[in-house]
Amino acid sequence: MEPNDDPSVPSPLVDRVRKLTGAFSTLFVRMNEAGDMLRIATNVSDTQGRRATLTFIPARGGDGTPSPVVSSVLRGERYVAAPSSWASGTSPGYDPIKDEKGNVIGMIFVGGARRTKRPRSRKGS
Repeated sequence: MEPNDDPSVPSPLVDRVRKLTGAFSTLFVRMNEAGDMLRIATNVSDTQGRRATLTFIPARGGDGTPSPVVSSVLRGERYVAAPSSWASGTSPGYDPIKDEKGNVIGMIFVGGARRTKRPRSRKGS
């Protein structure tokens, strides 16, 4: 899959997530053995209105501290951030993507889904 930064060109997976849920989503591919993750498909826009692709989440920060997101995903576990970190009140999460041998080859992010109104319940129903 080639990175797509053009919002007029469909990115089927992330666009479908947005259409169905209103959530932001991003597909990352593992860049190297260290586990750095490159954003190749997203419905998140940059400041110019393009899809915010070709940015990455490093496996380790500049000070050498492991990224909690990448560390969890590389162990094959879901990483869920605190809901207060997003204005929508949802808990954004990152899930590993594995190949047929169980190796982590990327991750998907989903978060910030729109809130929906709940129907009011009637007394006695």
